[in-house]
Amino acid sequence: MDASKEYLKNNDIVPRISFKDSPKHTVKLVKDKIDTIMDDKGQKVDGVKYLVEESGDKKTFFTSSDSLIQKLSDVSAGTEVTIEMKSKKTDAGFRTYFTVTREGEKEEEAEDGLPVNSDIDSF
Repeated sequence: MDASKEYLKNNDIVPRISFKDSPKHTVKLVKDKIDTIMDDKGQKVDGVKYLVEESGDKKTFFTSSDSLIQKLSDVSAGTEVTIEMKSKKTDAGFRTYFTVTREGEKEEEAEDGLPVNSDIDSF
């Protein structure tokens, strides 16, 4: 499908990372920007959109998780990190959280909310 590939390239649309489909991703952070998306219910969601490289390919992901954003804000562009979505059983049900691991460091937990993946992929 060459026309499809050309369309994506011409419109600067890159694939998205979904932590729901695959909960663990090792990426190199390229840049970030504050963004707003519409969720499935039509509500505006504020967060940060990240441009990353995964296995040499440029990809994006969007998150509204304050804890994940805080963990990633301490990481310099060009740094490789592993981000993993996990869940833990609690008395109130299940709690979803993220771990962020830089090369050679132990993982740090980021504890709130599921990521929201944007349908808008241009950066």
